[in-house]
Amino acid sequence: MDSNENVTNGVLSRRLAGDGIRMREAVHKLTEGRGPPTHFRGSEKSNGDDGIWVSDDLEVVGASYLPFDHEIGDHRPVMVDILSRSILGVPKKTIAIVRPKARKLSSRVPRIRNNYLSVVREKFKIHQVDKKLRSLEERASFPPTQDVEEGMEKLDNLVEEIMLQAEDQCRIIYPAHYEFSPAVKGWLDKCHALQWLLRYHQG
Repeated sequence: MDSNENVTNGVLSRRLAGDGIRMREAVHKLTEGRGPPTHFRGSEKSNGDDGIWVSDDLEVVGASYLPFDHEIGDHRPVMVDILSRSILGVPKKTIAIVRPKARKLSSRVPRIRNNYLSVVREKFKIHQVDKKLRSLEERASFPPTQDVEEGMEKLDNLVEEIMLQAEDQCRIIYPAHYEFSPAVKGWLDKCHALQWLLRYHQG
């Protein structure tokens, strides 16, 4: 919220912190000292006039001012990290995390791409897709006959089924139903950084 005044001792802040409301600005609740100017023309002495006010019953584990971004606006964005259990009012273990489904096919990875193409070529031979396509081409006319239309529809469904089967078989995705680990994330970040450096130097 843009309070248009100092977020620590302005009139609005003092009223929000009073009895019956007891709300405090999240960033200054966790971090002591003067904050940065939150308007791109703001003064270093202003201590900022933007913030997120939270009540005492919310478990705030992190809060910060983000860098200015002209695409967002002329004010500095504010970010706050609040535990889900304090918002939903339920124990942490009862909150189900719905993970997005990832596609198995990634054409940028040679191993996965080659596995996919290998399965497609093999099934094309088994189902004689090329032969069926040439047969339809020989019988094709304009406008197409009902027999040719039905044949093309069946062939299109067959090719779609082959592609879906090939994607399902091109690699194995192991589920990761584990608690978040900062240590594991740190090592993964290092691996991704190393892979990026290798790709950068290899052109």
